[in-house]
Amino acid sequence: MDRTRAQGSLKAAQLCLEQQLSDSAANRAYFAAFQAAIYALEVQGIKRDEWTHKGVVHSDFAQFFVRRLKPDPIPEDTLKKIVDAGIHAPSGGNQQTWGFILVRDPALKRFIRDHYWQTLQRLRGGSTLPSDAPPSWLRMMTAVAHLAEHLHEAPVILLACAPQEFTPLAKAGSARASVATIHGSIYPAVQNILLACRALGVGATLTTLHGFFEEELKQQLGIPAHLEIAALIPLGFPQGNFGPTKCKPVDEVIHWDRWGSGKK
Repeated sequence: MDRTRAQGSLKAAQLCLEQQLSDSAANRAYFAAFQAAIYALEVQGIKRDEWTHKGVVHSDFAQFFVRRLKPDPIPEDTLKKIVDAGIHAPSGGNQQTWGFILVRDPALKRFIRDHYWQTLQRLRGGSTLPSDAPPSWLRMMTAVAHLAEHLHEAPVILLACAPQEFTPLAKAGSARASVATIHGSIYPAVQNILLACRALGVGATLTTLHGFFEEELKQQLGIPAHLEIAALIPLGFPQGNFGPTKCKPVDEVIHWDRWGSGKK
């Protein structure tokens, strides 16, 4: 059923894309991504009865980012399941132009860590965290710094790669729609990867700080010039437990018909 729904949503996204309705295409692609994620995990043997609103699915969306990781190796079979979940996501025009690099080499991980850590330090400008900041924010920023400092200790760093442009829309003169389509293709795959990680007990966090040294990283890893690194995702078994996060009430983020219009 989820596969059929995903295919239907993907078809709707493709039709919207053909009409250059990029926003509508992205919305339908989102639904297709979620439906495909459930199907992909079922294919990998994760049973449907584990995916309840108050169970894994609900908690996964609130528990994606794990920044304190053990150095223990992740079995290759588990890594293949994670990426396989990713490639079951829909992509613009179903072109599937993505690629995923699993970095395990210690020297390459150290290269990424050093550039990542230096970038974070530069952005902070040598300042320390304000002591009067909200505790939840301090905890998050401390975890961010911990991840950056210990990035090379993660057993795997996954890089999600995609083309820098969607040629049909770029040729049509809309760079914005081109970029939206590319990201609307790769990030559903990233979402599937994060969802699969949580279901398989692997900690992960989506990061984009590599954008400050992307060209150096591409050269180091032999990534073709026409591709971008859309996401850098450290993977590892969590040092602690998966814990809940606090989210805004849904009514605070819904706008009915127009921005800023609450439900009457």
